[in-house]
Amino acid sequence: MMKGEIKELAEIILEQTNKLLAYEQGAPRIEVDIIKENIRKLYDKMEVLIDVNWQITPPIEQSLEERLDEQVDELLDIAEAEFQGNLKEINELIDEQYESSEEELEIINEEETIIVDKAEEKVASIETPQEEKTENTPTENTGHEPKKQSPKAIDESKSIGDKLLRKPLKSLKTSIGINDKFQFINELFDGSMKVYNQAIDQLEQSDGLKAAMETFNSIAETGGWDTESPAYQLLLDYVERRFLNSK
Repeated sequence: MMKGEIKELAEIILEQTNKLLAYEQGAPRIEVDIIKENIRKLYDKMEVLIDVNWQITPPIEQSLEERLDEQVDELLDIAEAEFQGNLKEINELIDEQYESSEEELEIINEEETIIVDKAEEKVASIETPQEEKTENTPTENTGHEPKKQSPKAIDESKSIGDKLLRKPLKSLKTSIGINDKFQFINELFDGSMKVYNQAIDQLEQSDGLKAAMETFNSIAETGGWDTESPAYQLLLDYVERRFLNSK
């Protein structure tokens, strides 16, 4: 009876070990623990069997115990080495993905800088011809003062420039860069990623700019934010651009 249980348990351990070694991305910790528990049970049963048969054939049973210990140690060493190897591969893969994300972020930031520069050039081209025209208007022959640009025209020019520079955002989550995100978390949300995500979700679900600003002001008041801080002003700009075309 005892030998049959030992044989069955040994077969289960072998099957579990083969399954463990088949994982390519690292075996679940719970499966490693299950194998260790079964090995412990096997060891206990072998101890009982050895105690029963010790008086009959002590030299043979002692040799069997030593062989069993060696096999158990070998199985544990193989399982541990395989697990650590897979864990190392996973960490290397995570590092590669993080470096790739950093490179993509740098490209996106460069593209945004180019867009802003072009927008500033566009604003300059709108304002410059009007100023040149005012400066070059002759006064001697007509007897009239040069025609000056009206305040309304200047306001319209600035309004066009603001729209070009402040590109509307489709989503706060996808538009906020990783550097700005960490700045907001550290300076506005006391280093809590969870609180930051909850606040962004609240703002994202706002029905228009007015509702978004009410939510923003409520979050800022609760967090005791400094309204003059760069982080506050930057997040406010993100929220306004997210709902730039809504009321």
